[in-house]
Amino acid sequence: MKKYFPMAILAIILTSFTWIPQAAAGEALWQLFWADDNALLEHLTIDQEQSLTTGQQWEKTENAGKVVLSRETKDWQAYKELLERLPLQAEVNNYIVFRTTTFKIDKPAVGNHFLQEVNANSEVKVAIEVPGYIKENPVGEVKELTVSWDLQKIMGMKQGQMLLQTYTLDGFYLGVALFALGFLSVGIFFIIKTRRVNRLIEERYSLDRVDEEDDEIDDWK
Repeated sequence: MKKYFPMAILAIILTSFTWIPQAAAGEALWQLFWADDNALLEHLTIDQEQSLTTGQQWEKTENAGKVVLSRETKDWQAYKELLERLPLQAEVNNYIVFRTTTFKIDKPAVGNHFLQEVNANSEVKVAIEVPGYIKENPVGEVKELTVSWDLQKIMGMKQGQMLLQTYTLDGFYLGVALFALGFLSVGIFFIIKTRRVNRLIEERYSLDRVDEEDDEIDDWK
């Protein structure tokens, strides 16, 4: 039994770091993992029988009767430039230590049939995992940090309609702010201690104190 224990631990570790898309028979699953550095890892899982015309930007794998299309995109700005994408765009507002991201419906231009092909042959579930707090989500289902919708429902929304809003902490600026706050606290503490020491020195060695000590000496004579 002991000889299999290291292998079991290794399997658990590998599983925890692997994001494996899963879709039931007759369904398609479109997953998008939004990383802390704004990179986007995307998986579109469909049945092998489903007819879908794609460009060269996807990496294609087949497993257990499913076709998995995968790709990685630098950020939301780069994602917006893609033709074969979800019908949404991200509007980012940066603040000192956090940012808000609002997702709005952005339907593809006329003549782009990719979404229609994905949506035509099966029921499509869309899931986005976000690296922050989900503030507003009018029509989706939230489970921990993942929001999911039916693609058909998204396609039925109006252009520019809000789909999702999130709060995300900026790790770099948060670290800078905490460092500055700590440095300021140490500086204030040092100033207070220095003033207290100076006050004690003045009280101990001031001229008035010397005169009082001379008077006490004269009294003893």
